Amino acid sequence: MDYIKKLTGIVAGLFFTLVIAWACSFQLKVDFTWYNSLHKPSFLVKPDVMTVFVGVMYLVNIVVVARLVTGKHFFPSMVILSLVGITSILFVHAFFGLKNVYLAFTFILISAGLALVQQVRFFVKELRIALYYLPVFLFYIYSLLVMGVITFSN
Repeated sequence: MDYIKKLTGIVAGLFFTLVIAWACSFQLKVDFTWYNSLHKPSFLVKPDVMTVFVGVMYLVNIVVVARLVTGKHFFPSMVILSLVGITSILFVHAFFGLKNVYLAFTFILISAGLALVQQVRFFVKELRIALYYLPVFLFYIYSLLVMGVITFSN
């Protein structure tokens, strides 16, 4: 029975993460002329490194969702994770689709705020999940700093 519970958690984590990844990739249409014209901070990582960061975030989200499902901490944590995912999709659309840095900054600010709420909840509920989620939280803080510089420099 424990095996089925863990497998269910992994499947739920994969499904949730793949839906968010698919929706983000569907919105990702980079106009390189526009993107290269933006003033970007010196601490912005190269696209290849960013790809690795995002991949790690997806893996961490799979682990977190699996742990939430198997640990019966599903609600409201999954609602918050879903909102983080939705605002991330909206960020990608605003930044790359609409080319609106102010709207993109607003969405990444909301995402980072929700990630903070989630991180605090995890620290209170279960330290192990909090440690799993920490890279995601730090990624959103980093993204917020990058978008802050891009927004207020252009």
